[in-house]
Amino acid sequence: MALADLFSRHARRRVMTRFNELFDNEDAATYRVARQALNGELSWLEQGIIGVDAYLGQLEQHSFTSATEPLGRDARVPISGN
Repeated sequence: MALADLFSRHARRRVMTRFNELFDNEDAATYRVARQALNGELSWLEQGIIGVDAYLGQLEQHSFTSATEPLGRDARVPISGN
């Protein structure tokens, strides 16, 4: 009986937390920023970003020991010009 009671208490807390999050969220702020992005007001954020094609091209220029060898956790992919 104690296990069922404990499970119910945890479940009730999770439900109440999720229910409260429905009304206490950042939807209005997210919507405002999304509208700004769609209107082109945040295009300055894109300046200086390396495109996917350029990034992949840089990867191909560098030789690795094995194509199947995974990169380590601290591996850094060199970017030309830096």
